Amino acid sequence: MFTHNKYHYTYYRLIHRAQQRTLDKDVKFEVHHIIPRSLGGSDNNDNLVKLTLKEHWICHRLLVKFLDDPISLRKMYNALFMMAVKDYRTVNGRIYQSIKENVIPWNKGLTGIFKPPLKEETKQKLRSLWKGKTRPQEHKDAMKAGWERIKREGYQPWNKGITGSKGPCRSVTLISPDGEELSYESLKKACIDNNLIYTKMSSVNSGKLSQYKGWTVKSLNMA
Repeated sequence: MFTHNKYHYTYYRLIHRAQQRTLDKDVKFEVHHIIPRSLGGSDNNDNLVKLTLKEHWICHRLLVKFLDDPISLRKMYNALFMMAVKDYRTVNGRIYQSIKENVIPWNKGLTGIFKPPLKEETKQKLRSLWKGKTRPQEHKDAMKAGWERIKREGYQPWNKGITGSKGPCRSVTLISPDGEELSYESLKKACIDNNLIYTKMSSVNSGKLSQYKGWTVKSLNMA
């Protein structure tokens, strides 16, 4: 996985120097995994080291220069990109271009986060598997029988009667700009009937907005 070149030597020299010192209390630091977790490193103390912000950036710049495994290199370039764009560091144009040219979305060509990219031959095989074809009736019958079986065993769709992850639909009463109270079985239905934006009225319902276009939601303590 590692190529023992000058960058590998510089990386571990920096790590060893950091392990043998004590940082002042006013120095900002970050904990670095010597062998990154995405490359199999652990959270054990012997794999952790305190680095200054500059040292942490340099270490990740060095890591991409002595990895020879394409998947590991890809992971480290993505980590470097996250540091460059989501942390408050300044990188010059040449470094930024170098990072961006090597960054690939984690799921591009992957079957899963822990699996290698699919070969082009496999991709073509999957594309052509059902292209222009009708699924055989026995497949449809088997799928239907499978659904009927799990329903008999008590299965219920996770989203049946649910508008989100917080539970079943709740009835709601809107107050129009004219002061008229209108009751509905759900907030979504109320928004559709009155040509209102659901996200806006949801914010009114949660208290983030006091009103939307003059419409308010009648709360429980108003009943």
